[in-house]
Amino acid sequence: MLEARTCAARLAMRFEADTFAPVVYGAETQYGEPLTGQCHDCGIQIGGLHHFGCDMEECPRCHEQLISCDCGAEFEKNMTELNRFPRSPEARRIS
Repeated sequence: MLEARTCAARLAMRFEADTFAPVVYGAETQYGEPLTGQCHDCGIQIGGLHHFGCDMEECPRCHEQLISCDCGAEFEKNMTELNRFPRSPEARRIS
């Protein structure tokens, strides 16, 4: 994986008709306790966005692991269109 403070490759994620901001590192709900330090897989810092394919990234729609949830294929299909326009990663759900 790449190592950086954050990933800027995708700032919005579309699942069917809904658009979501990616879950920032440290704000995940699936692990029970807040994560600290750098992400062990992609190396980002707390508050950053995971790199594509990181095994720690949480799906903003179903809150499971993004690389293994059923939402991933729909997200990939819409990725190019959405990320032409910068969106704020601050809001979990954009629309």
